Amino acid sequence: MTIIYMSKIRIFSEKILKNTYYTRNFINYSNELSEIAKKYKGFISSSSYFVDNIDLVDNTDTIKIITISEWKNVESWNSWKKSSNRKNISNQYTNLETSEKFNILYNRTNNDIFLL
Repeated sequence: MTIIYMSKIRIFSEKILKNTYYTRNFINYSNELSEIAKKYKGFISSSSYFVDNIDLVDNTDTIKIITISEWKNVESWNSWKKSSNRKNISNQYTNLETSEKFNILYNRTNNDIFLL
């Protein structure tokens, strides 16, 4: 199945630092990505959040930053994600033990269901 994106999209980005010793560098890394992305064609906006484990079930020594960014279209996002600018920033922070995941967020539509 091929999905064609014609309108704005939101990207849910999850960055996890696995060693809190590098917290300041991790924050700088996230901030630099955001600052450069703002100048990139198709970028609309972004907001970043720290995640706090309120259940206290997982006491691992990690820090998680969630960023939700809005882009003109999926092509703009893909262009940024694959850009040399983004790769150059990532290469400056190779000492960080991180993982990153990206997902496209869709608006949920309310389906009207006929009730008998």
